Amino acid sequence: MARRRRAWGRIWIGPALVVGVAAATLALDGKTGLVPLVDLWSEVSQLQDDVRDLEAERDALRERARALKTDPLEVEALAREDLGMVRPGEVVLRLTTSDPGD
Repeated sequence: MARRRRAWGRIWIGPALVVGVAAATLALDGKTGLVPLVDLWSEVSQLQDDVRDLEAERDALRERARALKTDPLEVEALAREDLGMVRPGEVVLRLTTSDPGD
């Protein structure tokens, strides 16, 4: 009986070795193996981070648009910053820094 068990064990070693080598070859293949799969996982992770960043930016822009539609002080602040507008009677002082080399 012991010889039979050893004989069956030896019979399975060959096919198991062939299957193992074939699996390793497929896993390490440059086009369909693990390396491209790991690269894809990394790319998916980066794209998910990009999506989260873009969603946060979108939410901030929506909030800014809402504020500009509903809050007159926001509109005034934007006009003052971007267009340099002032109220009647206000005096604008523009300060410039001089270059120490001059």
